[in-house]
Amino acid sequence: NKTYSQILHVINTTANSGWIVEENSLVNMEVEDLENEGAKTGLVMEVKAGRTPPAKIEPNQIPSGLKDMLNSGIDLIRMISGVSETFQGGKGPEVSGTAIQSRVHQSAIQLAGPIDNLFRTRNMVAERILKLIQSFYTEERTFIITKEDSPDSEVEEVKVNQPDEFGEIMNDLSIGRYDIVIADVPTQITFQNAQFQQALDMRKFGVEVPDDEMILMSTLSRKNEIAKKMSNEQSEEQQQQAMEQFELQMKQLEEQIQKLEAESGNKRADAAKKAAEVAQMIAENPQIGPMIDSILKETQMEEAQPAIPQEPQEAQMGPNPLGQLNFSE
Repeated sequence: NKTYSQILHVINTTANSGWIVEENSLVNMEVEDLENEGAKTGLVMEVKAGRTPPAKIEPNQIPSGLKDMLNSGIDLIRMISGVSETFQGGKGPEVSGTAIQSRVHQSAIQLAGPIDNLFRTRNMVAERILKLIQSFYTEERTFIITKEDSPDSEVEEVKVNQPDEFGEIMNDLSIGRYDIVIADVPTQITFQNAQFQQALDMRKFGVEVPDDEMILMSTLSRKNEIAKKMSNEQSEEQQQQAMEQFELQMKQLEEQIQKLEAESGNKRADAAKKAAEVAQMIAENPQIGPMIDSILKETQMEEAQPAIPQEPQEAQMGPNPLGQLNFSE
């Protein structure tokens, strides 16, 4: 600050550095008038013929030492605070994004201590405010809690220190012990832009982020209304898609039924054709009729009764003297 004050003093003194005037050379004013009004804009001086006109004294330049001290002070402030030009969002000597990110991370590490102390100080202030509220905050109050992320802008009213019909105090703030949690988030615009950019990156990698959520993470002035309209449109579209899916399933089911009916008709036609062929064979050769009836009966019995697996027989004995049957033990 002192360096800036000295530079400002030098600049102000150069505005009226003085004049060099030949004796009795002025016509329309005296030397005292020139001394008082010589720095005014639009000054007109009349000089006698053949005389040397007044010449303005060249002012002194700002000493280079003051400029060097000023630049050195700026560098010292950045070094002491740990906030470099890159951390402030300025362009540093690094070119690659990895180098810039590394410098920003290093600056954040240097500021970890002061930032931690800042959070601790905020927590201490909140504790003091809580004690004052519990000691002196006895009047009935109504708080309105709004939900900014809700498309309907829901509002909830909470009343504290409210006496009921029995004389008891509802939501008495002077009773109880409370914990304090202080959350720190970046600037609103910066935070929303970062969230929106992350959502865009997630969409690029295949994560299906809903359109209405994308609108809510943007910085549009009427994003709640737009998100609500999009949500309603998506509900109608989802209902339409569900109806189309149901109709498609019904159509596929009808096609399957028609296919089964066609296959059943083909089987009946084949059976009728085979029956006609058998009848023709019996008509041509009546002797095979009983044989065909026996075969059909055996086939029907096999289809009606499932096959029962037989238990493994034990080792058979030697040859039976009768030569016809084998008896197990």
